[in-house]
Amino acid sequence: MSRTGQAKALEKMTFEESFEELESLVEKFEEGQLPLSEWIERLERAMKLYRKCADQLADAEKKVSEILEKINPVESGDPSQENAL
Repeated sequence: MSRTGQAKALEKMTFEESFEELESLVEKFEEGQLPLSEWIERLERAMKLYRKCADQLADAEKKVSEILEKINPVESGDPSQENAL
């Protein structure tokens, strides 16, 4: 079984787990001591982790914006309300 096969399934990982693994992969890339085949395999995993983290951050940002909008709705055309927070 390959290293990526041994890694935790991406869909079951939390944001924190994904980010931690991505950081670990980046450190390995920076060391520069990986054989080409392993480098490619890890790059593929890193790109999947990056996309997962980016998607989760975008979802979280959307949810925060929705919550803030419910707390402090900005009436359209009223610039005095834009910086209420």
